[in-house]
Amino acid sequence: MADLTKQSTCIKFCFKIYKTAAETHWLLQQVFGDRAMSQSRTFFWHKRFKGEQTSVEDHDRSGRPSIATTPENVRNICQAILALRRRTIHDVCDITGLSHGSMQRILSDVLDMRRIAAKFVPRLLSDEQKARRIAVCRELKN
Repeated sequence: MADLTKQSTCIKFCFKIYKTAAETHWLLQQVFGDRAMSQSRTFFWHKRFKGEQTSVEDHDRSGRPSIATTPENVRNICQAILALRRRTIHDVCDITGLSHGSMQRILSDVLDMRRIAAKFVPRLLSDEQKARRIAVCRELKN
């Protein structure tokens, strides 16, 4: 974010000394290299300063923040999955009242689970599960 502020400040400076948007973009590429703003963003900022805009800070964007990933929702989803691992995402959505996308994000990112043979399983085994697996393999080997 600081890099964006630096670049918009440079664009404002170039605008004040009567550089064109194309010249400004070329100068940004010389100074910032690969991290320089795209040409369209440079032209956008140049146009903002032309329209009497003086702030170099970007405007806040509207949008709804994600409220689905609360500890209570995560706990409810985990309990629903562990109670019956053959539940589908749609079933858990109906139980919890969350959207399909929120459910997928919580299962994969927060709970670190993935689907194997129509079951949700944790990606990492606990120490007890690892020990049980070793014991079963030894029994089968003998």
